[in-house]
Amino acid sequence: MPRSVVHLTPILHGGPGHAVAELACAQRAAGDDVLVVASATGTVGYHNHPDLLNRLHSAKVAILVEDSLFDGAPALHQRVLAQLRRVRHADHVDVLHAHAAVPAAIALGFASDAAVRRPLVVQTQHGWHARTSDDARHELELLNAVDTVIVTSTATRDFLTSTGVAPDRVTVIPAGLPPHAPRPLPAAVATMKKIRGAGRVVVGCLGPVTENNNQALLLRALGLESARAIHAVLIGEGGESLESRARELGVADRVHVIGAQREAETWIGLFDAVVVPSRVARQEIIVLEAFRAGIPVVASNIPTLRELVTDYDTGWLFESDDARSLATALGRATSIRREIRDRIVDAAARKFLAGYTTEVMVARYTALYDRVAGLLGR
Repeated sequence: MPRSVVHLTPILHGGPGHAVAELACAQRAAGDDVLVVASATGTVGYHNHPDLLNRLHSAKVAILVEDSLFDGAPALHQRVLAQLRRVRHADHVDVLHAHAAVPAAIALGFASDAAVRRPLVVQTQHGWHARTSDDARHELELLNAVDTVIVTSTATRDFLTSTGVAPDRVTVIPAGLPPHAPRPLPAAVATMKKIRGAGRVVVGCLGPVTENNNQALLLRALGLESARAIHAVLIGEGGESLESRARELGVADRVHVIGAQREAETWIGLFDAVVVPSRVARQEIIVLEAFRAGIPVVASNIPTLRELVTDYDTGWLFESDDARSLATALGRATSIRREIRDRIVDAAARKFLAGYTTEVMVARYTALYDRVAGLLGR
């Protein structure tokens, strides 16, 4: 039976933004009435991505943007609530699906409007972002106030339950992607042809340049002996800030900063490997995109990434924030025999298809909505 589903997210950006868009589009295709609510404006390097907005428009998903779903100011909450009340009535919504703490607070406020039938309020926690003890306490209060909590990895589940969220209230549902990788755009193919030159080995690193994403570690690794033949392409906002660092390290001739790109995931299939040097990760969509595209992954050995990448089975792991370990892993990943590489990317592709497609994700969410609604008698 079709549902009325409202997704509330701080911004349509990065891995969480892709996950929200994929889920919303798949639900709309299944016949649900779907609305996505996001902040109208963002901050530097953090904004609604045009590709995701276009994806929602093409799928005929309704979109409402209003400030703000990432600022905790009560007055801004009221602005969002006023606009949401203008387009939906709480009694006619089946599921309010929040994708962070502030959206959860807004969802709970909207649900309280219901006079006849309160909507189900669920929250997907895409990692943990509380900066102060007060923030953490408030987020935990919200997680315990919603009807159920979803996380994208067992590492996040274990963390939340260790901080006071009841284990029976937390369900792991990984992010999902369509089963087939998109074809690279002609401009990407042309650029990569120039970069690759005569047989160069080229790895890619995608995402906004931040301390957490840790692209600077890749530059340090390129200066070490086991990675001296490797070129790196950096895609994402803020990449220009790494150019001076590359010159200082003497690797500028092997570092290619091309900034933010439209449909960045279409570049993945053009690389010899994808590098994920994150210090902390939710569940990196980039890993799943590489698995899908048949490209080896070299990833930081942190809990969320270990759930996807098993060393020398579905990719290569290196010690977090260790340039020498990364350089060694890069050397291994880009110099192995073809049959070993094929075995590893095949294992990664099978893992993706078995548990991380959009179809699997939507089925899990549908079952969860049904189960929690049944438990609550709705």
